[in-house]
Amino acid sequence: MNSIEQRLRTLEDTEAIRALKARYFFACDRKDPKTMRACFVDGPAHIDYGVVGTFDNADALIKVYTEVGCHDYMVEMHHGMNGQISVKDESGASGKWSLHYFLINTKDKTVTQLGGYY
Repeated sequence: MNSIEQRLRTLEDTEAIRALKARYFFACDRKDPKTMRACFVDGPAHIDYGVVGTFDNADALIKVYTEVGCHDYMVEMHHGMNGQISVKDESGASGKWSLHYFLINTKDKTVTQLGGYY
C-alpha cells in the first residue's frame, strides 16, 4: 500500500494537471499566446494537433496559433470534461479528456461545433 505521503502527492499532481488543462483552455479562448505557451515545456517536445500540424517545440505551435487563431472575430470556447488522469510516477502521467469546442466567427457569420476525445 502507498504511504499517505505518496497518496497525497498523487492527489496534488492530479489536481495540478487539471489546473494546467483549465489554464490552457482559458488561454486559448482568451487569445493569450503567452499564457498558452507557459503551459508547455521548454525545449524539444512532440506536439500533435492533427490537421493543424505536428510541432517539435512549443514556440512553433504558438507561432501558428497566433497567426491562425488570434483574431477578434473568432470567439472560441473549449470545454474539456471528464478528465481521466493516471499518475505513473514522479515524472510521468497520462490523461484523456472529452472535448466540446465551439467557434463563433463573427466575420463570416458562422458557428462551428466539434466534439471528440484527446
